[in-house]
Amino acid sequence: MKIYMDRKNSINRNTTIIGLLALLICGQVHAQDQKNTKNPAIPPQFLGGQSAYTSFLTTRLKPITDSLSNINENGKVLVFFKVDSTGALSDFRVRETFSPEVGDKVLEVFKEMPPWIPGMINGKAVNWVIATPVVFDSKSSGRKRTRGN
Repeated sequence: MKIYMDRKNSINRNTTIIGLLALLICGQVHAQDQKNTKNPAIPPQFLGGQSAYTSFLTTRLKPITDSLSNINENGKVLVFFKVDSTGALSDFRVRETFSPEVGDKVLEVFKEMPPWIPGMINGKAVNWVIATPVVFDSKSSGRKRTRGN
């Protein structure tokens, strides 16, 4: 079973869960009040960075991936949530799912996340909406360990 969250990046493991990454930017993240394009926007970050985010989700999604690999089911769950200017998370919702039950379970995992480091624009913390696709693929479990950029 492989879980991944970004077409460009995946972390593969020898266990049932092979990979998981967040898609924070690529037209999916929106900031409020972007005024000056000279100062780049800094997206919100999971405390501990990308590897901590990957570890958090991989660990908590493992029961879901194990159950899906037993029935050989694949699909995508698209989760949206807001990171406000204090780093608090809210407005969790599933926009797409291949299974309502799996979508509900994935949503519960996202709701367990701790606060993030807020996104910044022009040195000011702002609200952001994050879109993260979580893809379950049972056919990819035999691939070697890779990490792409």
